[in-house]
Amino acid sequence: MKLAMAVGDSRHYRLDEIEGRHFVQTARRARLPESLVVDVLREVAEIAPKALATVQGGLPADFPAIEHESVTRGVNERLSSIAV
Repeated sequence: MKLAMAVGDSRHYRLDEIEGRHFVQTARRARLPESLVVDVLREVAEIAPKALATVQGGLPADFPAIEHESVTRGVNERLSSIAV
C-alpha cells in the first residue's frame, strides 16, 4: 500500500518502507517536537495489541483463524518497523 503523502527526508510512500525515524524526520521539517512523534508512535504500539484482541473477540466463530493470524502478524511486523 502507498500513502497519499510522503514521509521522511527521502520521501517514502510505500508502507513497507516507512520506519519510525521517517515520521520523526517529517515532524522536524514541520517544526513539531520530536517527542510528540515518539509519544504517538509509542502509544500506537501500546494500543495495537489491545485493538487486535478486541477485534478477535468480536469475530464470528466461523471466521477463518488464518486470516486473523495473518493480519495480526502484519500489524506486529509494522509495529516493530515504526518503533523509535
